[in-house]
Amino acid sequence: MRTLVSLSSPTISQYASNHAVFGLTKFAAIEYAKSRIKTNAIAPGTVDTQPQRMGHKRATQDK
Repeated sequence: MRTLVSLSSPTISQYASNHAVFGLTKFAAIEYAKSRIKTNAIAPGTVDTQPQRMGHKRATQDK
């Protein structure tokens, strides 16, 4: 299923991983704020791969 979703729309995986990182970071920031511990995150981005390029090409052709 993950492969089909990634090929049909390359941004769905990116959105899901970004929201997971942001959610975990927000939770940690709230949880550790009492102890004056700061929390930061670096969001993952897309990786240039053949399936990602194929999915992007199909997505732009459909429009």
